[in-house]
Amino acid sequence: MASIPNLPVVLDVSSVTATRNGGLGAAEPYLLTVPFQVDGTTMRVVARADGKLVLRGDPIVRRTASRHGNIAPIRDGETKPVPDSVGRFATTLRPIPLPGDLGQLVVGGASGVVGMVYVLNEEDGLSDASVLAGYDTLVEQFTAELRKVIAGIVIDPANPGTTPFTISEEVKAAITERISARVRATILANSGLVLNPDDPIGSDVLVFTEASLVADPSQPFSKRFDEGVPGDWTVRGSATATVPPDFTRRRRVALDLDKLTCVTPTGIGDRPYLWNAVFTIDGSTVSLGPDLRLRGTAAVLTHQGSHGNLGPGPVVAGQVVPIPDAVGRFTPVLDLIPFPAGLRDSLVGGISGVLGCVSVLLEQDLVADDPAEAGHRAFDAEVQRALDELIPTLGVGGAGLSPDDQAALGERIARKVREAILEEGNVLEDIFAGLDPDDVVGFRVLLFTHAGLLDDGQQSVTVTFDRTGNYTMTTTVTATAV
Repeated sequence: MASIPNLPVVLDVSSVTATRNGGLGAAEPYLLTVPFQVDGTTMRVVARADGKLVLRGDPIVRRTASRHGNIAPIRDGETKPVPDSVGRFATTLRPIPLPGDLGQLVVGGASGVVGMVYVLNEEDGLSDASVLAGYDTLVEQFTAELRKVIAGIVIDPANPGTTPFTISEEVKAAITERISARVRATILANSGLVLNPDDPIGSDVLVFTEASLVADPSQPFSKRFDEGVPGDWTVRGSATATVPPDFTRRRRVALDLDKLTCVTPTGIGDRPYLWNAVFTIDGSTVSLGPDLRLRGTAAVLTHQGSHGNLGPGPVVAGQVVPIPDAVGRFTPVLDLIPFPAGLRDSLVGGISGVLGCVSVLLEQDLVADDPAEAGHRAFDAEVQRALDELIPTLGVGGAGLSPDDQAALGERIARKVREAILEEGNVLEDIFAGLDPDDVVGFRVLLFTHAGLLDDGQQSVTVTFDRTGNYTMTTTVTATAV
């Protein structure tokens, strides 16, 4: 299953400032910190029986050097650094995989998160053992609260506004309050009778989504504690992501219609020629609307030339005809289709688009060159029209990317173009009318998905044209990072 590269992230609670430390002389602050991440490393999205999606798995929770003395004594107006062993969490985020057809359609997945809960205290009369007991409680209590949040997340695919993973400010505040109270109670329970216990200064839960870090890779933060606490304190830091160059997954695709092999000619002295219309339905011209349907138009690449574009002929059974680059080589760029605005905070990556080629193989008889080229232009126009009519019917919950879905989509494209060109539309009927009109040897649609090309950047396929006669065409496609 195609995905996006892992996202290296550093979350750093880097400094503590005492505008006023609340006492005489130097104060002795210390931090209790618990870094965590909820992402595709240990989590996945699964479908319930009612069709709604839920998160399964355990969050990653880390311990740090949280104890008395882990920040240097601090006087009024001073700022002291937080050691890396306490405030720095370096990790990589992976999107949370999505299930079923949705997982095949989305290159990426639900946005993972990285975060940290911290408690800032000032040392007075508590023992080191009491503080360590309080830290154990902090880790246990926060892990339990985080599991509750995860268990309460339910995603309704029928409601595009549902966000897979968020921690609201209200929930963060409630978690912080519960944890802080539990930590204080544990510390006091283990401290015995202390006339001058450590002073609590403040606590917070930091949360950064993978999606937000991709959009803004450097996010500073600060939190001031000056109400109901001794003194005036500020905790500062940043979350920084290193976005890999290939994160967008754009691909330059070289589509080469390499050669045509005559198995059985249509008659004596075949002179075949080929029309190709290569198209992309991707993020360059198409977007996903709030209704999770595609909007936009296909980008269609065509070529000039009809009679003689595969050589003057004639060809005989068993003959291999090289297809010139001017007729059979195309190099479009594939972009992921972006998520609608309402989902961009919840998902990373994009929707897989497609690269396709509509090919008609013809055999020259008595039609003149100019009418044949007029037919070629009509063919190109009908391919564009048929695709543009098809695009609004596609989207999440419509055409997926399983092999069966790909075959169905290819057949839908083929049927629309065939009807327009060969059957109902009769685009060729008048142009090719006469005693000996040019023959349509066959009609084929090739389809390659962006996700499939990310998984396998070099593919080949052979198709047969056998409406009249029998020819095979070998095609290769190679995708490379832009």
